[in-house]
Amino acid sequence: MILDAFAPATAADGTWNGEYVSAHLPEMPEEDRWIISRVNSLAAQVEKDIEEGMLHKATRACLTCILEDISRWYVQLVRPRMWLEEDAREKREAYETMYYVMRRICSALAPFAPHITDNIYGNLRTDADPESIHMLPWFTGDEALIDAALEAEMDVIRSFDEAVATARQEGGRKLRWPVGETFVITDSDAVETAITQMGDLARQRANSQAVSIIRGAWDRMGCSAEPVMRGIGPEFGKDGPKVKAAIEVADAATLKAAIEKDGEVSVDGFTITEKHIAFSEKMPENVFATEMADATVCVDISLTPPTLEGIGFSREVVRRIQEMRRQLDLNVEDFITADVAITDTRVRDLLAGTHEDDIAGEVRATTLSITLSPGGRPEERKV
Repeated sequence: MILDAFAPATAADGTWNGEYVSAHLPEMPEEDRWIISRVNSLAAQVEKDIEEGMLHKATRACLTCILEDISRWYVQLVRPRMWLEEDAREKREAYETMYYVMRRICSALAPFAPHITDNIYGNLRTDADPESIHMLPWFTGDEALIDAALEAEMDVIRSFDEAVATARQEGGRKLRWPVGETFVITDSDAVETAITQMGDLARQRANSQAVSIIRGAWDRMGCSAEPVMRGIGPEFGKDGPKVKAAIEVADAATLKAAIEKDGEVSVDGFTITEKHIAFSEKMPENVFATEMADATVCVDISLTPPTLEGIGFSREVVRRIQEMRRQLDLNVEDFITADVAITDTRVRDLLAGTHEDDIAGEVRATTLSITLSPGGRPEERKV
């Protein structure tokens, strides 16, 4: 915002009144509308808690909003928009939203942290604004800007986001690497609505080319059968080991379908019922699953098609160059030239001619080359 010399929209007298947000809210991105709703909900909650003398609840709500809603979520969502080079509308909306949020958060915190909020306000105020935040009217939230349904949908997306991260960790696939498909198995209308309505955001957060909703049974889900010896032994006696072996080699899905339909199934001449066998679901190969609220999230970590692998390696290169920028103590606006030497021909082929522009844009490189260097030192042979 400083680099772009951002100045918030103001009223005719030069004071800030938040009218830009009110006027442009319907066409703003969902993450902007969500955080605006959240800070207005927060202001209303703080007002209610203060009136009831529940000061600890008011301050706890402020801290949660600052840490979880703004810092760890909203800022992550809008960072790419804020780094757009051109004077884009979506960047302006992100700036105006962030400014709005900071002004409203300062207002909510002012009674509890009067000095630091006044200091922050001094950095934010326009020349025509009152000199102190404590000279402003107390803000209790604007009901017209609160969207409870949107806030509930975003809660689903955040639960989905956490589940995706856990599933990726279990599968050993880093978040910066793209995946082809992510599936949400649920019977919840609320979950389906949220994932559908915020499909672009769900795909972005999952770093997945597709996010699909599965209602009921998933046709890719496998099935395994486990003999239950405490049921087999008393009924089949010395034939128990034969029954156990027959169950283990039989097709689990066929056994399950027959028992669900008829209550029993014949296996090598033995009549098997549900007390003799236990079924469990089996994930497809390269699919890892984690529970979220009212759903199960399954991430297919297969790197197909090969373009996914190329994107993954390009992001590894970006991470390495960004770390080098940090070590050189470069300013965020500084441009560089970069040469990437790769000893693995296959990896070089995945990147060269395809990802140079994307990498250069991310690391602010005026020129970038990707070459094959089979004679590099060991530490240079990693991408």
